[in-house]
Amino acid sequence: MRILFKGMVVGLAVAGVAATAAVGWGYTDRAARSDRLTAESTAAQARTAEKRAVAAALADGQLTVAQAADRFAGLLAEEPVVLDRLRAQKPGATDQELALRQVATFLGRVAEERTGPTADRARGLEADILADLGPSPVAGTKSAG
Repeated sequence: MRILFKGMVVGLAVAGVAATAAVGWGYTDRAARSDRLTAESTAAQARTAEKRAVAAALADGQLTVAQAADRFAGLLAEEPVVLDRLRAQKPGATDQELALRQVATFLGRVAEERTGPTADRARGLEADILADLGPSPVAGTKSAG
């Protein structure tokens, strides 16, 4: 009787481990997922910091708008989810236009964080970029004419 009981306990334990592995609740799966999510988060934070730095360099006169847009386009290419979201928000916009719009957004942040001539340049560049791009259709709306 005791052997039968031990056999049942061992059998249930093995079945439990197999079931856990089958539904993805294993420690290894969670650890791997956690590591992947941590790496993705770290990479996203690094891209955001790079965008801030590029916008600041543009406001400081160290880069041209074209250079900043090219850098943003490269960073956006590494963020397919963000790029897809931006495409959905601005249907018909080219990837270069989306990059320019992000440059303008980050220039706005630079203007909020800085004071003096740098903030003024950031605001002016933001306004110039948006004026050059003109209005763009917003997702879910029809364009006139």
